[in-house]
Amino acid sequence: MIAGMEEQVRKPDKACGTRWVQHKSRALKTLILGYGVIAAHLDAMSSDESTLRPADKVKFRAYWKKLTSFKFVLHLLFFDSLVNPLAGLCCCLQGSAADLQFASAKLKAFSSSLNSLRQPQGNDATPTELSKFVAAAADPDARLFRGVRLNHATDAVLQAFNNGRAQYIDRLSACVANRFDDLEQDAMKGIAILDARAWPVVDDELEGFAAANLALVVEKFKPLLEKNNVSVGAIPSEWVSFKAYAKDSLRHLENIWQLLLTHYRERFPNLSHVIELLLVFPVSNAKVERGFSTMRRIKTDWRSRLAEETMDHLMRISIDGVAFQEFDPSSAVQRFFSTPRRPDAAPYGPRKRKHNEIEQLNVSDSE
Repeated sequence: MIAGMEEQVRKPDKACGTRWVQHKSRALKTLILGYGVIAAHLDAMSSDESTLRPADKVKFRAYWKKLTSFKFVLHLLFFDSLVNPLAGLCCCLQGSAADLQFASAKLKAFSSSLNSLRQPQGNDATPTELSKFVAAAADPDARLFRGVRLNHATDAVLQAFNNGRAQYIDRLSACVANRFDDLEQDAMKGIAILDARAWPVVDDELEGFAAANLALVVEKFKPLLEKNNVSVGAIPSEWVSFKAYAKDSLRHLENIWQLLLTHYRERFPNLSHVIELLLVFPVSNAKVERGFSTMRRIKTDWRSRLAEETMDHLMRISIDGVAFQEFDPSSAVQRFFSTPRRPDAAPYGPRKRKHNEIEQLNVSDSE
């Protein structure tokens, strides 16, 4: 269809995986936005008597019938409603700043979005284009989309769509739940302690708050903690002491855990290891994939002999360094010229002397 419309589009050979969900979401929105124009163009191409072959006209007529069918538009809007929250979830989880607490909140929001799609009327507070279309489709004379009269717009098609939409939602929910089942484990529920604003206000409730969740986290990572000389038995008492100290002094601060790991690590040495584990625990492998992509961009065929240390420094600069628009090279340039170099390197050495000799020869020739 794209070739017949005389458009140039790069089509990937493989579009599976979560990294392509955002692209599919944008493709659906583009089709919905330009639906009327595309349908009119296909209708005109199938009726063209001058340029197209009969076989092409038959093909475009089949595309037009498929595009203008009532069933196609229902599923087009429905899949856009499904893919849009999934694309937002994938985009957020692929970010470098995503942590367990953030991932858990996004998964709950995604589940809520899917549950709102189970009812034909959707969410009354924020109606979607699908819910508006389904509500308008109750009138057989109003079954149009973007000004295009739809084919086969029967009540049976609408009833079959409403009966089958739950199957798509259940399959997508099961797939996401299977992918992120680790977040539902008891040990991973310890991330709730990272939200200091949700701590109880009453002292009696605060004293025993999240003690069980913290114990599950400690038990899960006990071998790793003991390997780093952490006193596992002292963690519960340090947790109680830190909550009491942070209740009045640090609770209102957003960077409470940064302060714990920098300024108060000596006071709570064992607890800080557990908090650090929860903060750095990876949600996805997106950052690792970006690291491999960065390595391929740096270590090209023309730079295949980079030393390991040099490669490590270049990758750290590319991944974690500041943007080149904000980088001030003054200190790096000063260090470069203040570092001793080889005696035959410019601007002093044989190259410079040879250059001066050439200048003297040129002067003598001119005289």
